[in-house]
Amino acid sequence: MENKVSQKNIDRIKQYDSNLADIILTAKIEKSNISLGQTELGEYNIFVDNIPLHSPKGAVEEAKNIVSRINDKENPNAIRIVYGLGLGYLADVMSEEIKGKLIIYEPNLDLIKIVLSLAQIDALYRENVFLCHDKKKFKELIIKYSDVDTILTISTLPFYKNTYNDDIVETIKTAQKGKGERNASENTYMETAPLAIRNTFQNLKHIFKAPNILEFKDIYKGKTALCLSAGPSSRKAAQVIKDNRDKFIIFAVNPIIKLLKEFDILPDFVVGIESRDFTHQIKHLESDKYYLITEAFSCIQSRELSTLKTINYISKENYINYWVCDCLGIKESLKSQGTVSYAALMSAYIMGFDKIILCGQDLAYQDGKCYAAGSQYEELECVFDDENKKYVIRARDFDKYVQSFVSESRTYEFALKAANYNIGFLNNNLYTVKGQNGEYIPTQTGYALFIDWFSDAADEMKSNKPEIQLINSSEGGAQIDGFENMPLQEAIKDEKPVKQLDLTGYYPKFDKEHALKKVNVMYENLSKFLEMLKELDEIAVKMLKELKIKKIITQNILKLGEKHKECLFKILNEKNNKEIREIILVFLNDYANIIQGSDCPDVKAYAEMLEEIKKVNDSLIENVKIFLQGLANSKPFIS
Repeated sequence: MENKVSQKNIDRIKQYDSNLADIILTAKIEKSNISLGQTELGEYNIFVDNIPLHSPKGAVEEAKNIVSRINDKENPNAIRIVYGLGLGYLADVMSEEIKGKLIIYEPNLDLIKIVLSLAQIDALYRENVFLCHDKKKFKELIIKYSDVDTILTISTLPFYKNTYNDDIVETIKTAQKGKGERNASENTYMETAPLAIRNTFQNLKHIFKAPNILEFKDIYKGKTALCLSAGPSSRKAAQVIKDNRDKFIIFAVNPIIKLLKEFDILPDFVVGIESRDFTHQIKHLESDKYYLITEAFSCIQSRELSTLKTINYISKENYINYWVCDCLGIKESLKSQGTVSYAALMSAYIMGFDKIILCGQDLAYQDGKCYAAGSQYEELECVFDDENKKYVIRARDFDKYVQSFVSESRTYEFALKAANYNIGFLNNNLYTVKGQNGEYIPTQTGYALFIDWFSDAADEMKSNKPEIQLINSSEGGAQIDGFENMPLQEAIKDEKPVKQLDLTGYYPKFDKEHALKKVNVMYENLSKFLEMLKELDEIAVKMLKELKIKKIITQNILKLGEKHKECLFKILNEKNNKEIREIILVFLNDYANIIQGSDCPDVKAYAEMLEEIKKVNDSLIENVKIFLQGLANSKPFIS
């Protein structure tokens, strides 16, 4: 006989996770250790191996006590995790009393199937509540519904804490990593995409005259590389690096240059990939003394530096790098993971080094220090707040920290906002990872992701090149599997001197005819798109002018409104143009909430809507003009 309760519950789950619905529907319970009983108050209780899942005294009261301990219940930007479905008491109470998203994670599939066949759980029918059974889907939900400021909390019943404690810890880690991944994605795309895309077009003339990192494949075979990042361990190792400077080729990330200058250490390669201006971080070192490895979308100021040679590191699946790679005939896929340290590591690997040593890749906070003294962010410290019983990030000297953000292109006001935002971001994303000695140490959710990325990279490098030695000399930092932990002095004790190779004679190799064709096609498509934008702008100007004079919505305005709407939808449909889709998509999102409707309540609301659309449109017109100018400027460097 069909179980209508079960089917109704499964139909609800199917609305957001059809795969889980199918799993529940088809799951077979061979022999169940789950039984039903009652609490002292007559509520239903459920038993697993004769152990009550809810409190025998009262299930609802138990749930209310747990929910009462949750802070900031009214915060809509929160994800509340309930570990364990039970009979739904905790989820029901929480969904009634808190705002934000609620994710119920239940590890026992038999329990899910039995419970859903017994009762309709009210919480499951709320739009902000989701049930999941596997970590992959759980992480997807965290990524989908979190942002930089999202608060994560987890609640569970004593039964689950006693039975699944290790898995609860893993669930917390999965949630924090999911939030970190969302932050990384958001920080490297939605927030910076417009600037990064502009940079790419403006950098084209430089990109077409710079060699690609892949052209230097295996040139340092048999040698040792030192990849220097800005973690606290870099300062500890600085004197050892200076005393043994001839034993390795240095790949230094941009924030560490100030420290290297202090110790009079000259790196061979500086790696910088940020779309925002980072040249203030490397101003301490004359640019003509090093090779610069940088992304297509890196800040335009970095491309203007007079270096020994600037080298392209163009990772795929970032902004419009796929198009740049097509222009240059680059078929090998590179990753940067949005972090300069990863790009430095992979640059060393591509160049063929047989031994790669990490230093300053702490990926954790040591002795209260967030970054090496002498680096840009040296004023930050991570300390335990006894009052609130948690780690916090703060600046020792806040004004000095703000000044570290000031540059020729950044005012003090901008730097102040950036400093406050950065401290807030760091505090919202504190996380705990395993250290090299097995202890747990504070870090960032983003750094936790980097640990995974570096470990995965180690596996891949060893798979392709079994003889490679990967050493982590970031003493006291996070454990990075795949790298051998070893003090720098010991790692280099038997190294012989290595000479820097002269790379100044390298020039890019690509099919210029193919590149010029790609540039011309892009120019043609963007030119047509610009004409659409200008037409929309002209219509809006006419409408606004007449609204201002007539102060009523006339028939002519309505007629122009239809034309305006038609033109706007024509622009939005350009997302289907495969040549320019990825370039304009992020900009088209700005139109999403202000598309003109057929009915407008009054003149003021109508005018405000037109002004809002026009503002977005004007910005896009300016951007497209920059794109076209960049394309035009690049042609002499191709032909």
